[in-house]
Amino acid sequence: AGSITALLTAFTVDGIDLHRVVDLWGGMYDEVEVIGPDGPPVLIVHGVQDRTVSFLLAEQLMDELSMEGVPFVAYPFAEEGHGVPLESEVDGEPLLDLIAQFVGS
Repeated sequence: AGSITALLTAFTVDGIDLHRVVDLWGGMYDEVEVIGPDGPPVLIVHGVQDRTVSFLLAEQLMDELSMEGVPFVAYPFAEEGHGVPLESEVDGEPLLDLIAQFVGS
């Protein structure tokens, strides 16, 4: 629920100053059409084996962000489901550090 709320807020609420959005194994379902080119960069972390929120929703989000020209970084975890451990690593770097770098940049 947190990721969809953050994403919808980032792309639909006027007058807020969001610099980055972090999507942790969430999705926008049928609401991806609200994404516009002026949205903030998005970081997507999603387990490919997620049976709670399908990885297809992450792919749909990435496709829409690409079409609208919104910058994003995606970390799909092939062996994970819903809830990727934050101590996981991406190319030897802790995921939590990558998230902090993204938010702080």
